[in-house]
Amino acid sequence: MVFDLGVLVSEPPKYPLLPDYADSLTLSHAHLDHSGMAPALYKKQSLPIYATKLTHQLAQILQEDNLKVTQHEGYPLPYSQKDQLKAVAGQISLGYRQPRNVHPGISMQLYDAGHIPGSASALLELEGKKVLYTGDINDKDTRLLAGADVPEADVLVMEATYGDRLHPSREESEKALLSAINKTLDAGGVALLPVFAVGRSQEILMTLASLDATIYLDGLSKLASKVIITNGEFVRDVAQLQRAANHSTWIEHDHQRRGIVQEPCVLLTTAGMLNGGPVIQYMRMLAGDARNSILLTGYQVEGTNGRLLMEKGHIIDPDTKGRMPVSATVRQFDFSAHADQKGLLEIADKADPSEIVLMHGSPEATDALEAKLSEEGYKVHAPEIGETIEL
Repeated sequence: MVFDLGVLVSEPPKYPLLPDYADSLTLSHAHLDHSGMAPALYKKQSLPIYATKLTHQLAQILQEDNLKVTQHEGYPLPYSQKDQLKAVAGQISLGYRQPRNVHPGISMQLYDAGHIPGSASALLELEGKKVLYTGDINDKDTRLLAGADVPEADVLVMEATYGDRLHPSREESEKALLSAINKTLDAGGVALLPVFAVGRSQEILMTLASLDATIYLDGLSKLASKVIITNGEFVRDVAQLQRAANHSTWIEHDHQRRGIVQEPCVLLTTAGMLNGGPVIQYMRMLAGDARNSILLTGYQVEGTNGRLLMEKGHIIDPDTKGRMPVSATVRQFDFSAHADQKGLLEIADKADPSEIVLMHGSPEATDALEAKLSEEGYKVHAPEIGETIEL
């Protein structure tokens, strides 16, 4: 069984090795670092791909967009759009807390992981034991989602992304973001918010719903929002999300973009790490004016334009490959959809396992979390890449 198979969205993109054989693939959620290589594995061998129905729908959207971006940038592709469409035949949708026999002697249930709409942790039952794979998980409520539903397990395979730090409260992050937006508008500028299409776009829309300003939504966020609203059972309050979406104007045509930035406004658009999409066109128009602001609400992976902007104060235009200087104000806000160290410790306490395996974290984050968990008496494994663990 394989759990998650993604692509690292960087310059150039990086792909994992495919397993020689797999009985099945389970996707915890739709983000490309977890779902981006699913069609490649299905191309290699037809196999069942388990996930929630919303994860299947959103993963298809993100995979298709990634193929377009990768092709435009001239990088080799691990699979084609035709391969992606063929992989749909392997999709099996599971609801939360609905047991299913996925192999002889192995039952699996999905639990809401609280990370993005449709995200899930997977609980396996085999040989009288329970193994919980968290995927990306968030234990705190947000405007968009309820915190994770965590069952008890004998073995906990848990992410360690923020195992070495704490997040500010959502209220604090929202207040800081709204203050920065109002400051930009008061100066006569445009507040440009590069956002992830799935999860972050919708949460930020809800955060801005009470703002007395003109708000625009552009890029892949539009389609993702439509799909999420159609699957309203996966969010806390779909009516509130719909009202937030209605409070914004959706950009439908390329020729609208130049016109809307002539007046102060708030603009949400993809891609969240500035590696492509409409945000590049907006950056060309807005980056040189100090009245404007570039407000980042997500983590910026190393090798992306977003990280380059934070560290060097410029980005690389994907089309011209030239440096684009940025005079606009640049700020980053913590709207993480991952549990922090305190939250991960609380998740471990809820699961109450006899053993914990840590994954999905930098060496620093993993080491810090391993130390904390060991102090609390847990038996903890922090495997290296390629290492095999016998439980």
